[in-house]
Amino acid sequence: RIERITKATDDITFSYSEDFDDINLSKTQLPKFLEIEENTIDKDVINSTLKDDVFEYIDDFNAPPFPRDYSQTKYGRNILNAQLICPAWAFFEYRLGLGANEDDLQEEISSLTIGNMVHEILEVFWGEVKSQDNLLKLSNEKVLDQKILNIIEKIICKYKSIKPFCSDIHFKVEKTRIIRLISKWLEYEVNRDLTFDICELEKKFSVNLNQFQFNIKVDRIDSIEKAKIIIDYKTGAINPKESLYDKDKLTDIQLPLYACFTHNDIKGVTYAQLKSNKPLLTGISANHLSRCIGFNPPANSPIDSWEKLKVMWSELLNETAEEYIKGYAAIKFKDIKKLEYCNVKSILRLPERTFQFEEKEKSK
Repeated sequence: RIERITKATDDITFSYSEDFDDINLSKTQLPKFLEIEENTIDKDVINSTLKDDVFEYIDDFNAPPFPRDYSQTKYGRNILNAQLICPAWAFFEYRLGLGANEDDLQEEISSLTIGNMVHEILEVFWGEVKSQDNLLKLSNEKVLDQKILNIIEKIICKYKSIKPFCSDIHFKVEKTRIIRLISKWLEYEVNRDLTFDICELEKKFSVNLNQFQFNIKVDRIDSIEKAKIIIDYKTGAINPKESLYDKDKLTDIQLPLYACFTHNDIKGVTYAQLKSNKPLLTGISANHLSRCIGFNPPANSPIDSWEKLKVMWSELLNETAEEYIKGYAAIKFKDIKKLEYCNVKSILRLPERTFQFEEKEKSK
């Protein structure tokens, strides 16, 4: 790439940051065929060019819109989530295809692999057990632990063939962790206040939203008090459910998607926090089902019913899809922490963007 640039000009200036926050940075080693002159630009010159009368700041955040006959069939949920968090993230990573390859590493048992194994173990378990009543019977008959172990060993055996470069000791360590995790979660399920039956597991649904067409897969749907409740397993951190009531604070569209594009009679959406030290089922439902599952909007919220909440979610999803289709790609975000998993963060140049806005505010 640098060689191509040298054919267009004899004078190239490379710049780099000397530090980032409290970290000292070093410049990248450049190719030897270049004749490098160090520190050829006077810092006084640089400082003088940073004045507002030299630079004109332009907010260029609109890409060309997609054609009317275009259909977005890949990465649908990921695109909408990125667009909601930061429109430029969705543009650079998905429209321009600049995101990193997310293929799971073969040489390690990553958190992604652990999550997949836990999902499969619970799918097999509940596919056989089907209800809290049956779970209680297994627990009382002292055969629950053996059943858990048998299913875990079956799933781990499958993943050993998928990841042949991972050592047995790695799988042995993860097996111990998973046994503890699943056992603690099922202990939590045994003690849930209201009895439940499993309606569906790993069920696929189609989403048709604006020019988006993609599939979603729901981990589990329970019947509780004759109400269908969606459960989504999470082995990592979960978002505070309070943000689900506020259009301006919502940064994860997964549960709203499930509520709006699955069965019409869904009456609640929840996260199952699978942590051995603190298992928890938390979410929103039309009726009060437990201490952590009910309808509890913030004070003075205009959202005072499950039906109104679904309408708000539907409007937000449509607005987000329309923004992406129209080419809206501004570098704006509600919470910079939500960019933790952004694969194009370096392209967004967040420190420079922050500096531009600060300078703009000073000039007002």
